[in-house]
Amino acid sequence: HASEESMNALNLKNKKTDKDRLTWMIHNTTVLALAHYMTGRTDYAETAARNVRTWFLKWKTRMNPHLVNCDIYYNNTSPRLRGIYEMKDIYMLLDDAIRILERGNFLNDEEQSELRDWFRDYVFWLESSEEGKREYTAPDHRGVFFDVQMVSIASYVNDTAKMLWYLDRSMARLRGQILTEQDLTHMGMLVNEIEESGGKRRCEHCEENQVLALQAWAILSRLGRSAGRNIWNAYPVDDISNLCHASYHAIPYFRQRAQCDADITTFNHQRWWPLWLEARQHCEHVRQFKHIINSWMSPVSQNPPRNPYDMPFTFGHQEAIAPFWNLGLHFDPQQAATLPVGDKPAPAISQLGKASNAISTQELARQRLQAADPQGDCGEEMLEDFTTPL
Repeated sequence: HASEESMNALNLKNKKTDKDRLTWMIHNTTVLALAHYMTGRTDYAETAARNVRTWFLKWKTRMNPHLVNCDIYYNNTSPRLRGIYEMKDIYMLLDDAIRILERGNFLNDEEQSELRDWFRDYVFWLESSEEGKREYTAPDHRGVFFDVQMVSIASYVNDTAKMLWYLDRSMARLRGQILTEQDLTHMGMLVNEIEESGGKRRCEHCEENQVLALQAWAILSRLGRSAGRNIWNAYPVDDISNLCHASYHAIPYFRQRAQCDADITTFNHQRWWPLWLEARQHCEHVRQFKHIINSWMSPVSQNPPRNPYDMPFTFGHQEAIAPFWNLGLHFDPQQAATLPVGDKPAPAISQLGKASNAISTQELARQRLQAADPQGDCGEEMLEDFTTPL
């Protein structure tokens, strides 16, 4: 058996892989672009654009448009199929960061064209490689995040037909991954996140898996709005959609349920908060239920704030929640006792200037950026030097 010291050293070396550099690059570049959007400071955008050029465009440092070697661990040269999954956060880079940079001309026309060519080549690899085909057929959240990648990239490269195809495919997954023909106890169960084939209980990370599955569909629902696809209303059973059934069954503020055994000390329960907000916005039936407190949750997580701006504005860089996810969400202080839920979706980050509370939202963002960067120099120091190519 390896000693604890040797295992810690091995884990430290594993954290220095391209996988972690990739996720940190996506997360930090998105933060920099949003910081520019909210403050007007060009140094944030210039640093974000430099990261994009280094990672995708410069021949000496760029990543090749595939993920064959993404998830290789120290002292193990065999790639793992999870490599494609590590690109799941690309939606936040494409739908927020790069669009902000392009609209501000921080990437010139030639660079924009080259970047779209890079992602077209990456999509070709995803659809033609054995790794991509296996990830596409994954029956759990990994398959849904494959769709997230394809939809966000197709939107970015203006391939409407492909975008619609994968949106429809993701909606079809709902029927295979959410139980809707069982007794009320199991109605809405994300069965492939909780059980393996043969009905064996999958306890190791099923809290994590349920959050990721719902998070992937929530992302797809936002991506699909502009294309006329309403995932939250798809496949109703007893006038309640599949995704709303799944939200009620999984989110631990709507009903009493047990926690997955192995996640008791490692899972951040506050990751349920954004999903709780989104389910209340789209699922009318869950608004009728009294708030439930499950005793197994950490005390600070048992009562989500009614104000979304009192919730964490960033989560872990591998947790598929975009930084500053709550910017632009509507909140009426006079209705603090109950979370206001409107018929219209929350505005996208790119439309914050049109939001009814845009001024207060921008001021909040400036205050938090100032608190995190009192010297005003994180435009240069916020990121590592991502110059190691894949």
